Amino acid sequence: MLKKIFIFILVFSSLSCKKILEEKAFSSLTVSSFFNNYKEANQAVIGVYSQLPTPSYYKRNFTNVIGFLSDDAYNPGAAFTAFDDGTLEPTNNLVDGLWNSIFSLNGKAIFTISALENAEVLEAADKQLMLARVRFVRALNLYNAVRLWGDIPLVKEYSVQEENLYPARTPKSEVYAFIEEDLKYAMDILPADEDEYGFPTKGAAMSLLAKIYLSQEKWAEANTTLDQVIGMNKYALLDNYMDVFDVKNENNAEDIFSIQFKKDQQEAAENSAGSLLPFWFLPAFNGLGLAGNPDHPKGQMRVEHATYDRYTTGDYTTDERNEIFITSYPNSNNGNVVRRYPENKAAAAQGPACIKYQDPTNDQDRNYDNNLYILRYADVLLMKAEAENEVKGPNSTAYNAFNLVRQRSNAKPLATGLSKDAFRDAVSMERGLEFYGEFQSWFDQTRMKRSGDSYYKYYKTKVQSEGKFTHPSEARWAVYYPKLELMPIPSSELAINPNITVANQNPGY
Repeated sequence: MLKKIFIFILVFSSLSCKKILEEKAFSSLTVSSFFNNYKEANQAVIGVYSQLPTPSYYKRNFTNVIGFLSDDAYNPGAAFTAFDDGTLEPTNNLVDGLWNSIFSLNGKAIFTISALENAEVLEAADKQLMLARVRFVRALNLYNAVRLWGDIPLVKEYSVQEENLYPARTPKSEVYAFIEEDLKYAMDILPADEDEYGFPTKGAAMSLLAKIYLSQEKWAEANTTLDQVIGMNKYALLDNYMDVFDVKNENNAEDIFSIQFKKDQQEAAENSAGSLLPFWFLPAFNGLGLAGNPDHPKGQMRVEHATYDRYTTGDYTTDERNEIFITSYPNSNNGNVVRRYPENKAAAAQGPACIKYQDPTNDQDRNYDNNLYILRYADVLLMKAEAENEVKGPNSTAYNAFNLVRQRSNAKPLATGLSKDAFRDAVSMERGLEFYGEFQSWFDQTRMKRSGDSYYKYYKTKVQSEGKFTHPSEARWAVYYPKLELMPIPSSELAINPNITVANQNPGY
């Protein structure tokens, strides 16, 4: 696996104001002689970040794997059913590609960090800032890896020694400790404000660190760190939920860190610098104006009926977040109203559709301007509510953080007097509603625990027992398979790494 890290092409671009990534071959020199000046070092840092929006990472593989594992989406197509029906195997192309992208980025980050540390041409402050940027993205990348696979092969330093080429799996507790070191360094160095969109800030490092703490049930540490983020007074909820996702309103006050996509003027295809988000969620809507060319979106990420129903019952009957869904629309060809749900709830291609991601003036297939949030302020508030509840119970501080998110969406305030367990249930539900289509649900549900089991199991069995599905494709989704709480180590890795064998595979594969 890690032989890939020693030969690579650095990518140069300017991320400032979301300028398009322009790939240019640069160099593959040794660590000791890698950088001749500031510009070359900065190119290397940008090269690491340029791996995030690629098709094999956040543009396609990440969103597909996490989206179809969770209650964010279903699709009866053969490429996606394995993430529903328990037939997922180590040969799966999406998982294999994601593994390769994550560890390729990690290798590039390791090399760049070593080269920066040995660069005598850089001023101390410039070197520290560049190191903080790379260590942040390494932490995010390793966090994805440890959440997807549990124990992972962890390489901490650049080396050409044989033992570094084929590492064994490292206990996830050690991986988390390493991630924490990166983020603590980053939060001490990164600025509170960043002019170059796509690079992280101090608030981003602290917010990600808090999430890492929650994943380890380090409730007190998470609570303290979240207080620091909130105390910065740098972020705020936008007044209108849909404005958060307006393609003309990106990098707003709620955005803490996001993957920057920008329509590619050179290539309108999957390898472009643009995103695929409208393509995944928007069906071809006969000219509703949600994308520049209504025939380009495919709507392959179909909304679970049970998921949609959560937005229209109980506390959520007045919830403005249900504006991200559409259940009927006019056919511009004949004037008839197309009714997708509940009238056509038994049709595999029908049901509610998600319109969270729109790019109305863009007619470029697979090449949209929409960014993908990794961290936003609503996440900080709900993490604060969760951590406070775990440390001190459902006190006024926990309720206030929770209800700030509810108030923005015009949902009813959370009922008072809840127990600690009931408040945790409410946080889990709220996270699913708030971050629908942002590829957090599977991560949240597998890390959060209810009576000793994951919320992933809880929601699957709950939907199954209630019969909250209306099509065989959804019935398959509602079955709980324990193995799907972790992804398989790809067969390609098992074939080349003598230190990770079938005996080291995750359970069920």
